Amino acid sequence: MRDKLVKAWLTVLSLWWLSTAFVWSLSNARLQHAAQVLHAAWPALWPSAPQHVTALNAWRVLAEILAEWSAPILVAGTLVTVASAAGLAGVLGGRKKQHKTRHETGDAEAGLSVNIGVLPRPVWSAPRAKARAVNLSGSYAERIRALPVAYADLLHALLAYLRDQPNAYVGPGHQGTLLDHSLHVLVQALEAHAHPDPLLLIGAVAHDAGKTLAWRKTTDGEWQRIGDHDTLSARLVSSFPEFLALPLTDQRTLLLVLAYGHKAAHMPTAEGVDPERLHGLMEALHAADRTATREEKKQTLAAVDLPSALRTAFQTALSRIEFQRPGIKKGARAVGWRHDHRVFLLEPGFRQALLSVLPEDVTAALGGDYRPKGGLAQVTTALLDTLRAAGWLVEESDGMRASPPLWRMKSGEKEFAGVIVVDLPDALLPALPANTPFPLALTAPLFPSGPTVPGVTTTKTKTDDGGVPVPDDKQRRLLQATLAGAASAPSADRKARSQPKPTPEVACPVQPSPAPTNVVRFPAKTSPRKGGGNQPDGRNPTKP
Repeated sequence: MRDKLVKAWLTVLSLWWLSTAFVWSLSNARLQHAAQVLHAAWPALWPSAPQHVTALNAWRVLAEILAEWSAPILVAGTLVTVASAAGLAGVLGGRKKQHKTRHETGDAEAGLSVNIGVLPRPVWSAPRAKARAVNLSGSYAERIRALPVAYADLLHALLAYLRDQPNAYVGPGHQGTLLDHSLHVLVQALEAHAHPDPLLLIGAVAHDAGKTLAWRKTTDGEWQRIGDHDTLSARLVSSFPEFLALPLTDQRTLLLVLAYGHKAAHMPTAEGVDPERLHGLMEALHAADRTATREEKKQTLAAVDLPSALRTAFQTALSRIEFQRPGIKKGARAVGWRHDHRVFLLEPGFRQALLSVLPEDVTAALGGDYRPKGGLAQVTTALLDTLRAAGWLVEESDGMRASPPLWRMKSGEKEFAGVIVVDLPDALLPALPANTPFPLALTAPLFPSGPTVPGVTTTKTKTDDGGVPVPDDKQRRLLQATLAGAASAPSADRKARSQPKPTPEVACPVQPSPAPTNVVRFPAKTSPRKGGGNQPDGRNPTKP
């Protein structure tokens, strides 16, 4: 009975609460007030005015509010999220690609490397030419192919570099391009040595490679020197990757040969470098270069009409030199004297004037202003031959003959040595100044014993089969007497040596040779007159 009462009570209570809750939900003032406050605070979230809100329809009202302002935000948020994800993916992909590029496009040389881009190189660095691009043939090519691989690779890389510089500066008097000259020196080195040092062959090709950087053309087409081609040759060779494959000692030796080829006195020492090998390489390279250059200059001279060029230059130089004449400027040095048809020319000064008007290639092919000790400059010898062929050269005077035709001359009270004398035709006289006011006279030949020069007959000393000079009977007797006197009277010999000696005759070989058979003998020098006499120039008249 009690259980039934409890169940009945619970049932009535439940129905009462349900009814109460239903009635409350339909008339809940708090929910209605909250909806009104929300709409007043943020109208944009709920555009329409709130209706009657109860616990039963609150979920529907809430859904309307979310539909009003959440949907656009969700769409915009979705777009922003997608764009952000795409941007993040692009950044991550770019970093991955950059990392890959660094490892694929890096550069390295001589133990240095960069992760991206190309390793910076100096201006004298050689471009990377394709190896073995210059084809060599014949026995020389076989000997080059027999070189160790590292040396052959560097030699071919240098040839390829020179091949790619067809307009590089070679120098006056040379034939062809810089590659042609380098190959010519290489051939001379191969011909002179059956088993050459590999560094000699590389040096033959590379000794002038620095001219590609040391010379440049100006805007007016003239060549201008901007550096030392020896130093730049060494730097250029050191920039080749093939150079690093050589042993360290050979690297140092090659760089010294190239950098100090024309200034050996300033050459430093280097660890591990053999001095004998170094000097032997330099001498062999100089010999090959001289031989090649001499042959190229012969080709240059053969390609021009040298006599015609010398005659034209002779007439031009005559109009430019300073003559001893009335009204000459004080302090001016006269190079020429005139007496009617006869003209007297000081060889040193006129040689310089002649070289200044000759074409550059001809000047270089004739050796420029170089004069061997005790001999004549090549350009002077060529000029004398040209004047002789024209019939203008004076070789005999008052029973004296000069061979070669250089004279000692007296002008007034002054004496001059090394004078060229010519008798000019009437056609050249109008361009000359007036006669000199001083009396002129030839006193003696400059070389009374006849020096050895090209085209002049000389007397040779007797030699044995080995090329050693053999004294004649007179010289042998004099030598024996000298030795006997020295052995018997040493004190007298010392006394004689202590006395001042007269100036002897000087023997000067025209060109260095193992057996000096041809010599030029000069008479003893005489003291120059002091004061300058009646000559306006006041210079030392005894110097040629």
